[in-house]
Amino acid sequence: MSPLIIAHRGDTKNAVENTLSAIESAIQLGVDGIEVDLQLTRDGHVVVFHDWDLKRLHGSSAIVQESTLAELKDISRGPHQIPTLEELLDLAGKRTFLNLELKTLFYFKSDLEKKVVEILLPLFAKEGAGGRSLQLSSFNTFALWHLKKLAPHLERAYLYQDNPLIHRALMPIVKASSVNIPLRYLSKNFCETFHKAGRKLFIWTVNDENDMKRCIEHNVDGIITDEPRRLLSLIRP
Repeated sequence: MSPLIIAHRGDTKNAVENTLSAIESAIQLGVDGIEVDLQLTRDGHVVVFHDWDLKRLHGSSAIVQESTLAELKDISRGPHQIPTLEELLDLAGKRTFLNLELKTLFYFKSDLEKKVVEILLPLFAKEGAGGRSLQLSSFNTFALWHLKKLAPHLERAYLYQDNPLIHRALMPIVKASSVNIPLRYLSKNFCETFHKAGRKLFIWTVNDENDMKRCIEHNVDGIITDEPRRLLSLIRP
């Protein structure tokens, strides 16, 4: 079975990352899923944005989690405007798998998990078993543990980028069904270990064609990439 093709922050070759334009473009490409980043504004809204501040994409020193939604919308107004989680969900509908990464400034103090669950649960209740396909991921182990308490039925993915041995010991605490790891840890033994434990394995961020082929050979469950067209041409020539 081929791995899921997951566009990292949408189709960033055709639109600004994490915008509705990037999401729609990725869906039109025919990818299986899209990875996006979630943060909580000062006034309690969940927005789709990766960086802690707006310098790189909007030339502003405003910090996302210290700004209101209105302030962020005003700074980013135009075709590259920062979307809310609700706007993302309305656009994506059931058309694609969503990997929602929760980003928190503080390890133990965050209301982001609660707000995300408050937004998602009514959708799942309304749409039932045939509803949306999504995964909640985070580098924050406490956030994943909190998500397990708030909504145990929502799929969680353990996301990490350093020593895998430490995190392997922590994974049972959050009971994640998937693990999202950086490309540098990819190996046949690593993949077999997680699959034997009943966990899905997603690899990030895979842009080189030879690395994509390695992921396919090792039977990973999903490949997160900035080059979805390249990966599509390999898996669906």
